[in-house]
Amino acid sequence: MKVIDGYDTPITDSGVVLTVGIFDGIHLGHQTVFEEILRWGKTRQLPTAVMTFDPSPTEFLQPNHAPPRLTQLSQKIDILRSFSLDAVFVLKFDARLASTSPEDFILLILVQQLKVRHLVIGYDWHFGQNRSGNPEMLQAYGRKYGFGVTVVEPQQVDGISVHSTQIRATIVEGNLDLVRTMLGRPYTVRGSVVRGSQHGQGLGFPTANIDAGRQMLPPNGVYAVWAILNSPSGCGTTTYFGVANIGIRPTFGGDKRQTEVHLLNFNQDIYGQELDLIFCQKIREEHKFPDLATLANQIRRDIVVARSALKLS
Repeated sequence: MKVIDGYDTPITDSGVVLTVGIFDGIHLGHQTVFEEILRWGKTRQLPTAVMTFDPSPTEFLQPNHAPPRLTQLSQKIDILRSFSLDAVFVLKFDARLASTSPEDFILLILVQQLKVRHLVIGYDWHFGQNRSGNPEMLQAYGRKYGFGVTVVEPQQVDGISVHSTQIRATIVEGNLDLVRTMLGRPYTVRGSVVRGSQHGQGLGFPTANIDAGRQMLPPNGVYAVWAILNSPSGCGTTTYFGVANIGIRPTFGGDKRQTEVHLLNFNQDIYGQELDLIFCQKIREEHKFPDLATLANQIRRDIVVARSALKLS
């Protein structure tokens, strides 16, 4: 799959089957859209592509009110690779794009530049200046310019419509099982390993502190996780078992929310490297302990519980 910055590089002169959106989380609804463009691509014998934006329009226009991300851009691209798409166009959302009218977006970008032959969109997609473009407008312009439009209806899980806002609310509730079902995979946080206070090292349980930027974190507590270390040289990944803590570390008098993970049988310097935390099960709430010895004993018990949760011997 080609990753193309901007839209100035069409992937073919014969046209493309395309979908456009933020696709935060790449949940079951998004996956249905991707399956549909693959079906249309096969039917029309055309390449398939996704167009997305970074930052999101809300992050650019209303940064103080933008919701946290469910996926980092790099995660989104990694997940898209699994769908056997031909390309993803990543558009930088800026003032110029924000002021583009829906009509110009359709004519100049979709029709003239990318030569769209069929467009697949979600039922709630709006685009262009002030979000004034909608599926009905796309269908009308499709008839004018000769491209088809398929609108994908919302997907449901247990009677609940699957969309990014609902998934965020479900994460806040701590219902990781339902989040897993809505995403089709466990919830995963990606971040850089940064230097911390070294409290874990002193306890005998060194931790990697994770800076996940604007990505949403599960509620405070202790979790059984799989941790995937992405090689800085791009030569692959390695998976480790871990116990993660999200919270303020009250035993140490902390007041800033942090994410840290203890990796079992691990002793490497990974500062600055990228780590994925796959949240499998919550073990317990975060507590303040009377002394460090009590905390260390609890961590030992947490590791035993986490091993069982992940079915490790």
